[in-house]
Amino acid sequence: MSSRNPGEISQNASKSSHRTALACAPCRLSKTKCNGQDPCVRCTDRGIVCMPGVKRRKPVRKSAILSSNESARTDDVEAPESTAQADLLKQEVHCSIWGSEASESSTMNLHYGPSSTFVFLQQLHRFLLGSGAPRQSTISSWSTNYTSEAISEFGYSGIFYGNGSDNNESPAGISQELPPFDLAATFLETYLATVHYVVLFCDQGTLRKLFYTMYSAPTSNQNSRDSTLVMIVLAIGAFLSSYPIWADSLHRGVTSRLDSWGDSVSLRSVQISMLLSEYEHSHGRPNSAMLGIGRAVHKAFAVGLHRDMPSQGGTRDSTESDRSRERQATFWSLFAHDRNVSLSLGRPASINELDINILDPTWDVRLMAAVTLARITYKVNYNIYGRNRGSVSDFCQKVQAIYDEMICFHKSLPVDQKFPLFESELGQYSANLTASQMILAFHFFQTMIIALRPCLVLDAARRRSTKKSTIPNESVIWLNDAVDRCRNASIHIINVFARAIKVSSFICYMRHSRFFIEAACFALLFDVIRDPARDGCERNFEAIAQGLHCFTLLPTDRLLMISTTGVSRILQLTEEMVAKTKAEANQKVDNEPPSSMAFTNEPTGFDQGQALGVGLWDDAGISNNDIFDMSYYLWYEDPASLGAE
Repeated sequence: MSSRNPGEISQNASKSSHRTALACAPCRLSKTKCNGQDPCVRCTDRGIVCMPGVKRRKPVRKSAILSSNESARTDDVEAPESTAQADLLKQEVHCSIWGSEASESSTMNLHYGPSSTFVFLQQLHRFLLGSGAPRQSTISSWSTNYTSEAISEFGYSGIFYGNGSDNNESPAGISQELPPFDLAATFLETYLATVHYVVLFCDQGTLRKLFYTMYSAPTSNQNSRDSTLVMIVLAIGAFLSSYPIWADSLHRGVTSRLDSWGDSVSLRSVQISMLLSEYEHSHGRPNSAMLGIGRAVHKAFAVGLHRDMPSQGGTRDSTESDRSRERQATFWSLFAHDRNVSLSLGRPASINELDINILDPTWDVRLMAAVTLARITYKVNYNIYGRNRGSVSDFCQKVQAIYDEMICFHKSLPVDQKFPLFESELGQYSANLTASQMILAFHFFQTMIIALRPCLVLDAARRRSTKKSTIPNESVIWLNDAVDRCRNASIHIINVFARAIKVSSFICYMRHSRFFIEAACFALLFDVIRDPARDGCERNFEAIAQGLHCFTLLPTDRLLMISTTGVSRILQLTEEMVAKTKAEANQKVDNEPPSSMAFTNEPTGFDQGQALGVGLWDDAGISNNDIFDMSYYLWYEDPASLGAE
């Protein structure tokens, strides 16, 4: 054993302590010693620029390497399960659909995101008919370039593309630009009783005053902003009152006036563009509605509605304060409308809340409730349907957080805005629910159903999969509770509407209710399809029958016929599936001993080889994992390549 001089040890330690971990770049390049100062001594002596270096990394010890390897081995064990759960969410929840329709001049390609009803229709088609469902036999680049999966087979292609017309009559016979006063007054009151509670940009007195001013001096008000605003209000009221010819005539007059203004923007032009979007939405043209919202938002930003209006002096007078209030009300109405439509279509909202620098509309409880609910819909769109990788347990926690927030939102509502939240509360509220309560209830339950719908799909995938489920047991228990909540919410909104339409005449004018009743019926149908062997399916069928009966009480038009036909078609197929499943279950009971009767989670009504689980393949050799990507079926020139006869 060698010994060292204490002085030598001290000297070596002193040399080691002078080494720096921040050598400058010139010293590091020349591999010379640096004292770590800025500038260092060597660069100062040489007269060159001293550039600070980066901190020297400490050497990794052997024990740390071993620990890292052990951690890597642990991650290798957990990674497949985590990846499988992320893939499951991507395939079942975060999926979108695309559709194409060709014309002589161009091809229209449309995208609908995960929260869209069209995607859920595809889910219904997938689990109801399976891989053996018939496909369109003539898919080519010269004809209709979209798959017939669910959109066309269930009759929703016209709404998917929004290129249909509700009126086949020629408007050439209309010589007047404005309808007669008495008829126009009816249109105005119909609008004020319904859509006005969706787009609260001004009070009812202001619209009535503008209406009477326009009719008292029509010549002087020609092409004015105020009269154009009244015209689009009358167009919406005419459509809701079943006067489509007047609605089309007024709509054309508004669009021609808006085009004549060019790029000139004002508060009125923002309001008109927002109402044009609502007009398209009421006609079942979701893409036109979304584009209209985008134009209105850009105009709102150009006018500066997202910023607080500066006062002309130290304090604002009453006129200036009213003008500021109308500006803010217009922006917040547009904000709520933008969020609601973006969730229903699965597309990003046009307004980023970080850009807003105005106060919340706390002066109006109805508008404030709409804004608060719109913020929740934004969370649903991004927290639940966003493409965030994570586990199923994390996803369930996000859904639970949204559900809890919605319950708290309902508790915070004032008494005149509350609506029955559960079936047991129906008797606590007056049978004559107001339009404001009904519209808020519709948006509330639609948001709740859309937030809970993925739980239906995940549970259906778990039941139909032939592989070992990647969903943890604790999540399965939670999914069962979430499925019950989704079912109860869907049944409840149908019951609320059926109760209100019997005593409130204005409900018959609310054609928007068709969208909400239809979405509730879809959720109830899927709830049966996911587990057709369970007891209690009759409760779903009774609610769907009641929803179809509500359709008969609404004004008949093209959209109502599409909804009635589509829901009835899916209902018929679902009832056939339930009957077939029960027949097979009874046959198993007769042929098998009692000890082998556990068939709850088996694929019912399908061949085992064709079960609709994750990772299986259909007859065309296309993975069902991405069945929602409709582009798989595009551009096939030879129908035989799809196995068509």
